Parts: sequence; C-alpha cells; structure tokens
Amino acid sequence: MNNTAFDTTVWTDAITTAGRDLQAAALKAQATTFDTLGALLAQHFETLGKETESALAFGREALAARDVESFGALVGKGIDVARSQAETALDHSRKVAATLNRHFETMQGLAAKQAAQVKPIKG
Repeated sequence: MNNTAFDTTVWTDAITTAGRDLQAAALKAQATTFDTLGALLAQHFETLGKETESALAFGREALAARDVESFGALVGKGIDVARSQAETALDHSRKVAATLNRHFETMQGLAAKQAAQVKPIKG
C-alpha cells in the first residue's frame, strides 16, 4: 500500500529543476539590482562632479569681483550657472528614470519567466 503519487522521479525532478531555476532567477535578479545601483551611483557622482566644478568656478569669480561691473557680471554668471545646474539635474533625472525603467523591465521579464515555469508544476 504505497502511495506512489508523491514518490515519482518525474515529480521530484520537476520540483528540483524548478527550485534550481528559481534560485538562478533570484541570483540574476540580485545581480541586475546591483548593476542598476552601480549605474545609479555612477550617474549621481558624475552629476555631483559637474555641479561641484561649476560651483567652484562661480566661487572663484565671486572672489575676484571688486567693483559694481564685476558684481553685475557675476550675477549674470550666477544665473547661467543655476540654469546649467538645472539642465544637468534634468538630464540626470532622465538618466535615472531610464535606468530604473530598464531595471523594472528586466525584473518583469524574470518574473514572467518564473511564472511560466511554475504553471506546469502546479497543474
């Protein structure tokens, strides 16, 4: 009186394969997440470097201002620096959004692949 429904090689092989596939997908998701975080950090540091350079250049010019005309030119330069930094921030935001979009698409692909592998086992 053995119950062979749960003692089949096909069933255990399917479960073992599904477990391995799930583990591989989890590792791939983790690697993709780390890659995405690395890309985002690189983008942040690049943007921070650009903003720091423009702020330092503005600071140097501010220290050199000695009269009213220099101050007027400095105000104009400050507006240009602010505009440049706003454009850099917008470009950076777009890069971040694109990177996150690619990450979520990759995660959705992994989830869909896993869902397709789980269905045959459940049924």
